[in-house]
Amino acid sequence: HAGPRSFAKGRRQHRPGSMAVMVQQLAGHQYGAFFYPALSGVAQSSNFYPLAPMRAEEGMAHIALGLGNTVVAGEQCLNFSPAHPKLLPQFSTVEDILENSQKTFYALAIPGEDSQAEYAPRKRRLTEAMTEYPLQLFCSSYTAEDNRIRDSFGKGMPVLSFANILKHDMIPLPGILRKLLDLAREGTGGDVEIEFCLDINDGSREPTFYILQLRPQATVLERRRVSIGAAEKRKALLFSTDVLGHGRIDSVADILYVKPIAFRIEASRRVAGEIASFNAQLDKEQRPYLLIGPGRWGSADPLLGIPVRWQDINAVKAMVELRTETFRVDPSQGTHFFQNITASNIHYISVDTRKKHKLDLQLLESLPVAEEKEYVRHIRLPEPLVIKTDNKSGQCVVYLQ
Repeated sequence: HAGPRSFAKGRRQHRPGSMAVMVQQLAGHQYGAFFYPALSGVAQSSNFYPLAPMRAEEGMAHIALGLGNTVVAGEQCLNFSPAHPKLLPQFSTVEDILENSQKTFYALAIPGEDSQAEYAPRKRRLTEAMTEYPLQLFCSSYTAEDNRIRDSFGKGMPVLSFANILKHDMIPLPGILRKLLDLAREGTGGDVEIEFCLDINDGSREPTFYILQLRPQATVLERRRVSIGAAEKRKALLFSTDVLGHGRIDSVADILYVKPIAFRIEASRRVAGEIASFNAQLDKEQRPYLLIGPGRWGSADPLLGIPVRWQDINAVKAMVELRTETFRVDPSQGTHFFQNITASNIHYISVDTRKKHKLDLQLLESLPVAEEKEYVRHIRLPEPLVIKTDNKSGQCVVYLQ
Protein backbone atom coordinates (compact mmCIF):
# COMPACT_ATOMS: atom_id res chain seq x y z
CA HIS A 1 0.00 0.00 0.00
CA ALA A 2 1.15 3.59 -0.54
CA GLY A 3 0.72 4.31 3.16
CA PRO A 4 -1.01 3.08 6.35
CA ARG A 5 -4.76 3.64 6.54
CA SER A 6 -6.84 3.79 9.70
CA PHE A 7 -10.32 2.40 9.47
CA ALA A 8 -13.05 4.24 11.41
CA LYS A 9 -14.41 2.31 14.34
CA GLY A 10 -18.06 1.55 14.53
CA ARG A 11 -18.69 1.75 10.78
CA ARG A 12 -19.94 -1.83 10.76
CA GLN A 13 -21.32 -4.27 13.27
CA HIS A 14 -19.12 -7.39 13.57
CA ARG A 15 -19.86 -10.55 15.44
CA PRO A 16 -18.21 -10.58 18.89
CA GLY A 17 -14.60 -11.60 18.55
CA SER A 18 -14.56 -11.38 14.76
CA MET A 19 -11.73 -9.61 12.95
CA ALA A 20 -10.63 -8.90 9.40
CA VAL A 21 -6.99 -8.41 8.42
CA MET A 22 -5.62 -7.32 5.05
CA VAL A 23 -1.93 -7.78 4.30
CA GLN A 24 -0.47 -5.96 1.33
CA GLN A 25 3.14 -5.74 0.18
CA LEU A 26 4.69 -2.29 0.47
CA ALA A 27 6.14 -1.01 -2.80
CA GLY A 28 9.34 1.00 -2.78
CA HIS A 29 13.06 0.85 -2.08
CA GLN A 30 15.38 1.31 0.84
CA TYR A 31 17.29 4.59 1.09
CA GLY A 32 19.62 4.49 4.06
CA ALA A 33 17.58 3.89 7.20
CA PHE A 34 14.25 4.34 5.41
CA PHE A 35 12.00 2.54 2.91
CA TYR A 36 9.47 4.29 0.67
CA PRO A 37 8.07 4.51 -2.86
CA ALA A 38 9.39 7.44 -4.84
CA LEU A 39 5.89 8.82 -5.36
CA SER A 40 2.38 8.03 -4.13
CA GLY A 41 -0.94 9.45 -5.15
CA VAL A 42 -4.65 9.32 -5.81
CA ALA A 43 -6.25 9.98 -9.21
CA GLN A 44 -9.94 10.87 -9.48
CA SER A 45 -12.03 10.73 -12.64
CA SER A 46 -14.06 13.85 -11.80
CA ASN A 47 -12.48 17.26 -11.17
CA PHE A 48 -14.64 19.68 -9.15
CA TYR A 49 -12.23 22.60 -9.73
CA PRO A 50 -11.61 22.64 -13.49
CA LEU A 51 -9.99 25.96 -14.37
CA ALA A 52 -10.16 26.61 -18.14
CA PRO A 53 -9.10 24.85 -20.30
CA MET A 54 -9.53 21.94 -17.86
CA ARG A 55 -12.80 20.00 -18.00
CA ALA A 56 -14.48 18.24 -15.11
CA GLU A 57 -14.47 14.83 -16.84
CA GLU A 58 -10.68 14.97 -17.37
CA GLY A 59 -10.13 14.24 -13.69
CA MET A 60 -7.60 15.31 -11.08
CA ALA A 61 -4.50 13.72 -9.53
CA HIS A 62 -2.88 14.33 -6.14
CA ILE A 63 0.76 13.23 -5.76
CA ALA A 64 3.43 13.35 -3.06
CA LEU A 65 6.96 12.16 -2.47
CA GLY A 66 7.15 9.03 -0.29
CA LEU A 67 4.38 7.10 1.40
CA GLY A 68 0.77 7.99 0.69
CA ASN A 69 0.06 9.32 4.20
CA THR A 70 0.62 12.83 2.85
CA VAL A 71 -2.19 12.55 0.28
CA VAL A 72 -4.60 10.47 2.38
CA ALA A 73 -4.32 12.83 5.38
CA GLY A 74 -4.90 15.91 3.22
CA GLU A 75 -1.45 17.35 3.86
CA GLN A 76 0.44 19.53 1.39
CA CYS A 77 0.81 17.71 -1.93
CA LEU A 78 0.64 18.60 -5.63
CA ASN A 79 -2.70 18.61 -7.49
CA PHE A 80 -2.84 18.56 -11.29
CA SER A 81 -5.10 17.61 -14.17
CA PRO A 82 -3.63 14.58 -16.01
CA ALA A 83 -4.83 16.18 -19.26
CA HIS A 84 -3.07 19.48 -18.48
CA PRO A 85 -0.04 18.61 -16.31
CA LYS A 86 1.72 21.91 -17.02
CA LEU A 87 -1.25 23.99 -15.86
CA LEU A 88 -0.67 24.45 -12.11
CA PRO A 89 -2.64 27.40 -10.69
CA GLN A 90 -1.10 26.90 -7.26
CA PHE A 91 2.36 27.35 -8.84
CA SER A 92 1.59 30.61 -10.67
CA THR A 93 4.49 32.58 -9.13
CA VAL A 94 7.77 31.82 -7.38
CA GLU A 95 6.15 32.81 -4.10
CA ASP A 96 3.22 30.43 -4.76
CA ILE A 97 5.60 27.55 -5.45
CA LEU A 98 7.58 28.16 -2.27
CA GLU A 99 4.40 28.36 -0.20
CA ASN A 100 2.42 25.48 -1.74
CA SER A 101 5.07 22.85 -2.49
CA GLN A 102 5.43 19.78 -0.27
CA LYS A 103 7.91 20.39 2.60
CA THR A 104 7.89 17.03 4.38
CA PHE A 105 7.27 13.40 3.41
CA TYR A 106 6.65 10.03 5.04
CA ALA A 107 9.01 7.06 4.95
CA LEU A 108 9.10 3.74 6.80
CA ALA A 109 11.83 3.60 9.45
CA ILE A 110 13.71 0.28 9.36
CA PRO A 111 14.67 -1.46 12.65
CA GLY A 112 18.39 -1.98 12.92
CA GLU A 113 19.03 0.82 10.46
CA ASP A 114 17.30 3.45 12.58
CA SER A 115 17.07 4.08 16.31
CA GLN A 116 13.40 3.04 16.43
CA ALA A 117 12.68 -0.46 17.67
CA GLU A 118 9.90 -1.23 15.19
CA TYR A 119 8.79 -0.48 11.67
CA ALA A 120 6.92 2.81 11.75
CA PRO A 121 6.19 5.66 9.32
CA ARG A 122 8.26 8.74 10.04
CA LYS A 123 7.77 12.30 8.80
CA ARG A 124 10.99 13.63 7.30
CA ARG A 125 12.08 17.02 5.99
CA LEU A 126 13.32 17.30 2.42
CA THR A 127 16.71 18.45 3.68
CA GLU A 128 17.15 15.06 5.42
CA ALA A 129 16.99 13.26 2.07
CA MET A 130 19.23 15.36 -0.15
CA THR A 131 21.36 12.35 -1.18
CA GLU A 132 18.36 10.12 -2.00
CA TYR A 133 17.50 9.63 -5.68
CA PRO A 134 13.71 10.30 -5.62
CA LEU A 135 14.22 13.72 -4.09
CA GLN A 136 16.98 14.57 -6.57
CA LEU A 137 14.74 13.52 -9.47
CA PHE A 138 11.60 15.39 -8.38
CA CYS A 139 13.08 18.56 -6.88
CA SER A 140 13.89 21.88 -8.49
CA SER A 141 16.25 24.41 -6.88
CA TYR A 142 15.49 27.86 -5.52
CA THR A 143 18.12 30.58 -5.25
CA ALA A 144 17.22 33.60 -3.13
CA GLU A 145 19.82 35.83 -4.78
CA ASP A 146 17.84 36.10 -8.02
CA ASN A 147 14.51 34.75 -6.65
CA ARG A 148 14.39 32.00 -9.27
CA ILE A 149 13.44 28.34 -9.35
CA ARG A 150 15.35 26.17 -11.81
CA ASP A 151 14.05 22.79 -12.95
CA SER A 152 17.16 20.90 -11.87
CA PHE A 153 18.48 19.61 -8.57
CA GLY A 154 21.67 21.24 -7.43
CA LYS A 155 22.78 24.48 -5.89
CA GLY A 156 20.03 26.12 -3.89
CA MET A 157 17.12 25.14 -1.67
CA PRO A 158 15.26 22.00 -2.83
CA VAL A 159 11.68 22.67 -3.99
CA LEU A 160 9.47 19.66 -4.67
CA SER A 161 8.00 20.68 -8.05
CA PHE A 162 7.83 17.30 -9.89
CA ALA A 163 8.90 19.29 -12.95
CA ASN A 164 10.69 16.32 -14.54
CA ILE A 165 7.36 14.50 -14.69
CA LEU A 166 4.87 17.30 -15.31
CA LYS A 167 6.93 19.56 -17.57
CA HIS A 168 9.74 17.45 -19.06
CA ASP A 169 8.01 14.06 -19.53
CA MET A 170 10.84 11.97 -18.07
CA ILE A 171 8.16 9.56 -16.83
CA PRO A 172 4.78 9.51 -18.65
CA LEU A 173 2.73 9.56 -15.43
CA PRO A 174 0.00 11.99 -16.64
CA GLY A 175 -0.64 9.84 -19.73
CA ILE A 176 -0.79 6.65 -17.67
CA LEU A 177 -3.31 8.20 -15.29
CA ARG A 178 -5.51 9.52 -18.13
CA LYS A 179 -5.65 6.08 -19.73
CA LEU A 180 -6.39 4.29 -16.45
CA LEU A 181 -9.13 6.73 -15.46
CA ASP A 182 -10.80 6.39 -18.86
CA LEU A 183 -10.66 2.59 -18.73
CA ALA A 184 -11.89 2.41 -15.13
CA ARG A 185 -14.79 4.80 -15.69
CA GLU A 186 -15.79 2.94 -18.86
CA GLY A 187 -15.58 -0.41 -17.09
CA THR A 188 -17.48 0.59 -13.95
CA GLY A 189 -19.95 3.02 -15.49
CA GLY A 190 -19.28 5.66 -12.82
CA ASP A 191 -16.70 7.98 -11.33
CA VAL A 192 -13.71 6.28 -9.73
CA GLU A 193 -10.53 7.01 -7.82
CA ILE A 194 -7.30 5.09 -8.06
CA GLU A 195 -4.57 4.86 -5.42
CA PHE A 196 -1.16 4.31 -6.99
CA CYS A 197 2.55 4.60 -6.40
CA LEU A 198 5.71 4.80 -8.46
CA ASP A 199 8.98 3.02 -7.63
CA ILE A 200 12.12 4.40 -9.24
CA ASN A 201 15.05 3.03 -7.21
CA ASP A 202 18.27 4.79 -8.25
CA GLY A 203 17.52 5.27 -11.93
CA SER A 204 19.38 2.11 -12.97
CA ARG A 205 16.22 0.42 -14.24
CA GLU A 206 12.81 1.36 -15.61
CA PRO A 207 10.34 2.88 -13.13
CA THR A 208 7.53 0.61 -11.93
CA PHE A 209 3.95 1.87 -11.65
CA TYR A 210 1.69 0.11 -9.11
CA ILE A 211 -2.12 0.25 -8.94
CA LEU A 212 -2.99 -0.17 -5.26
CA GLN A 213 -6.75 0.34 -5.11
CA LEU A 214 -9.65 1.12 -7.42
CA ARG A 215 -12.90 2.28 -5.86
CA PRO A 216 -15.87 4.64 -6.45
CA GLN A 217 -14.76 8.26 -6.11
CA ALA A 218 -15.32 9.12 -2.45
CA THR A 219 -16.25 12.74 -2.99
CA VAL A 220 -18.95 11.75 -5.48
CA LEU A 221 -20.47 9.30 -2.99
CA GLU A 222 -20.38 11.90 -0.21
CA ARG A 223 -21.90 14.76 -2.21
CA ARG A 224 -24.21 12.85 -4.55
CA ARG A 225 -25.83 14.45 -7.53
CA VAL A 226 -27.01 18.03 -7.05
CA SER A 227 -30.06 19.37 -8.86
CA ILE A 228 -31.06 23.03 -8.96
CA GLY A 229 -34.70 23.72 -9.75
CA ALA A 230 -36.51 26.77 -11.12
CA ALA A 231 -38.21 27.45 -7.77
CA GLU A 232 -34.82 27.60 -6.04
CA LYS A 233 -33.55 30.09 -8.60
CA ARG A 234 -36.60 32.32 -8.11
CA LYS A 235 -36.14 32.56 -4.34
CA ALA A 236 -32.35 32.73 -4.50
CA LEU A 237 -30.26 35.19 -2.60
CA LEU A 238 -27.56 34.38 -5.13
CA PHE A 239 -27.38 32.54 -8.46
CA SER A 240 -24.41 32.06 -10.80
CA THR A 241 -23.25 29.99 -13.76
CA ASP A 242 -19.54 30.60 -13.08
CA VAL A 243 -18.56 28.31 -10.22
CA LEU A 244 -15.97 25.87 -8.88
CA GLY A 245 -16.81 23.04 -6.48
CA HIS A 246 -19.67 20.58 -6.15
CA GLY A 247 -22.26 19.54 -3.61
CA ARG A 248 -24.70 20.86 -1.05
CA ILE A 249 -23.70 22.86 2.02
CA ASP A 250 -26.22 23.42 4.79
CA SER A 251 -23.89 24.25 7.70
CA VAL A 252 -23.45 27.99 7.02
CA ALA A 253 -25.53 30.50 8.99
CA ASP A 254 -23.07 33.42 8.82
CA ILE A 255 -22.38 35.85 5.97
CA LEU A 256 -19.60 38.41 5.69
CA TYR A 257 -20.07 40.91 2.90
CA VAL A 258 -18.43 44.13 1.80
CA LYS A 259 -21.08 46.86 1.88
CA PRO A 260 -21.47 48.13 -1.72
CA ILE A 261 -22.31 51.71 -0.71
CA ALA A 262 -19.35 52.03 1.68
CA PHE A 263 -16.74 50.29 -0.49
CA ARG A 264 -13.96 52.34 -2.08
CA ILE A 265 -11.16 50.58 -3.96
CA GLU A 266 -8.50 52.72 -2.28
CA ALA A 267 -9.71 51.31 1.05
CA SER A 268 -9.28 47.66 0.02
CA ARG A 269 -6.46 47.02 2.51
CA ARG A 270 -8.62 48.29 5.38
CA VAL A 271 -11.42 46.06 4.11
CA ALA A 272 -9.04 43.10 4.28
CA GLY A 273 -8.21 43.98 7.88
CA GLU A 274 -11.88 44.05 8.87
CA ILE A 275 -12.49 40.68 7.22
CA ALA A 276 -9.49 39.19 9.03
CA SER A 277 -10.91 40.40 12.35
CA PHE A 278 -14.32 38.84 11.69
CA ASN A 279 -12.69 35.63 10.42
CA ALA A 280 -10.63 35.21 13.59
CA GLN A 281 -13.76 35.33 15.73
CA LEU A 282 -15.76 33.00 13.49
CA ASP A 283 -12.86 30.57 13.33
CA LYS A 284 -12.66 30.57 17.14
CA GLU A 285 -16.40 29.85 17.30
CA GLN A 286 -16.04 27.16 14.60
CA ARG A 287 -18.66 28.86 12.46
CA PRO A 288 -18.06 28.57 8.68
CA TYR A 289 -19.33 31.46 6.60
CA LEU A 290 -20.19 32.78 3.15
CA LEU A 291 -17.89 35.60 1.99
CA ILE A 292 -19.07 38.16 -0.59
CA GLY A 293 -17.00 41.01 -1.99
CA PRO A 294 -15.96 42.93 -5.12
CA GLY A 295 -13.20 41.86 -7.49
CA ARG A 296 -10.59 39.21 -6.85
CA TRP A 297 -10.09 37.70 -3.42
CA GLY A 298 -6.41 37.58 -2.48
CA SER A 299 -5.20 39.81 -5.31
CA ALA A 300 -1.69 41.17 -4.84
CA ASP A 301 -2.92 44.32 -6.56
CA PRO A 302 -5.39 46.09 -4.20
CA LEU A 303 -6.91 47.86 -7.21
CA LEU A 304 -8.26 44.53 -8.48
CA GLY A 305 -9.90 43.28 -5.30
CA ILE A 306 -9.44 42.63 -1.59
CA PRO A 307 -5.82 41.66 -0.74
CA VAL A 308 -6.61 39.11 1.98
CA ARG A 309 -4.18 36.31 2.81
CA TRP A 310 -5.36 32.75 3.40
CA GLN A 311 -4.99 33.09 7.18
CA ASP A 312 -7.38 36.07 6.96
CA ILE A 313 -10.23 33.91 5.58
CA ASN A 314 -9.37 30.35 6.60
CA ALA A 315 -12.79 29.73 8.22
CA VAL A 316 -14.65 30.43 4.96
CA LYS A 317 -16.83 27.74 3.35
CA ALA A 318 -17.98 29.53 0.18
CA MET A 319 -16.61 32.64 -1.54
CA VAL A 320 -18.18 35.07 -3.99
CA GLU A 321 -16.32 37.39 -6.36
CA LEU A 322 -18.72 40.17 -7.36
CA ARG A 323 -18.43 42.04 -10.67
CA THR A 324 -20.67 45.00 -11.44
CA GLU A 325 -21.04 47.73 -14.05
CA THR A 326 -18.84 50.03 -11.98
CA PHE A 327 -16.25 47.42 -10.96
CA ARG A 328 -15.34 45.21 -13.92
CA VAL A 329 -12.50 42.88 -13.02
CA ASP A 330 -11.92 39.52 -14.70
CA PRO A 331 -12.56 36.66 -12.26
CA SER A 332 -9.55 34.99 -10.65
CA GLN A 333 -11.34 31.61 -10.31
CA GLY A 334 -9.64 31.23 -6.95
CA THR A 335 -6.11 30.95 -8.34
CA HIS A 336 -4.66 32.90 -5.41
CA PHE A 337 -5.90 30.26 -2.97
CA PHE A 338 -6.31 27.30 -5.32
CA GLN A 339 -4.39 24.84 -3.10
CA ASN A 340 -6.43 25.75 -0.02
CA ILE A 341 -9.74 25.92 -1.86
CA THR A 342 -9.42 22.46 -3.39
CA ALA A 343 -8.07 20.89 -0.19
CA SER A 344 -10.92 22.34 1.89
CA ASN A 345 -13.71 21.75 -0.69
CA ILE A 346 -14.62 25.43 -0.69
CA HIS A 347 -17.21 26.57 -3.24
CA TYR A 348 -15.86 29.47 -5.32
CA ILE A 349 -18.48 31.57 -7.09
CA SER A 350 -18.27 34.48 -9.52
CA VAL A 351 -21.35 36.74 -9.81
CA ASP A 352 -21.47 39.12 -12.75
CA THR A 353 -24.46 41.46 -12.72
CA ARG A 354 -24.01 42.01 -16.48
CA LYS A 355 -24.86 38.33 -17.06
CA LYS A 356 -27.91 36.36 -16.00
CA HIS A 357 -26.49 36.11 -12.52
CA LYS A 358 -28.23 37.26 -9.38
CA LEU A 359 -27.29 38.79 -6.04
CA ASP A 360 -30.35 40.10 -4.21
CA LEU A 361 -28.82 43.05 -2.35
CA GLN A 362 -32.18 44.18 -1.03
CA LEU A 363 -32.70 40.79 0.62
CA LEU A 364 -29.09 40.66 1.82
CA GLU A 365 -29.32 44.05 3.51
CA SER A 366 -32.61 43.12 5.19
CA LEU A 367 -31.04 40.17 7.06
CA PRO A 368 -30.24 40.39 10.81
CA VAL A 369 -26.92 42.13 11.51
CA ALA A 370 -24.70 40.57 14.18
CA GLU A 371 -21.93 43.19 13.91
CA GLU A 372 -20.91 45.91 11.53
CA LYS A 373 -17.69 47.75 10.78
CA GLU A 374 -16.98 50.62 8.42
CA TYR A 375 -16.80 48.45 5.28
CA VAL A 376 -17.88 44.93 6.25
CA ARG A 377 -21.16 43.63 7.68
CA HIS A 378 -21.64 40.34 9.55
CA ILE A 379 -24.99 38.60 9.13
CA ARG A 380 -26.06 35.78 11.47
CA LEU A 381 -29.13 33.79 10.47
CA PRO A 382 -31.41 31.74 12.75
CA GLU A 383 -31.24 28.86 10.25
CA PRO A 384 -28.36 27.85 7.93
CA LEU A 385 -28.37 28.84 4.27
CA VAL A 386 -28.67 26.26 1.52
CA ILE A 387 -25.69 26.43 -0.85
CA LYS A 388 -25.94 24.10 -3.85
CA THR A 389 -23.25 23.88 -6.53
CA ASP A 390 -23.65 21.56 -9.52
CA ASN A 391 -20.32 20.86 -11.18
CA LYS A 392 -22.01 19.24 -14.18
CA SER A 393 -24.19 22.20 -15.16
CA GLY A 394 -21.85 24.85 -13.76
CA GLN A 395 -24.60 26.42 -11.66
CA CYS A 396 -24.78 27.56 -8.05
CA VAL A 397 -27.73 28.75 -5.99
CA VAL A 398 -27.83 30.14 -2.43
CA TYR A 399 -31.13 30.63 -0.63
CA LEU A 400 -32.67 30.97 2.82
CA GLN A 401 -34.44 28.02 4.38
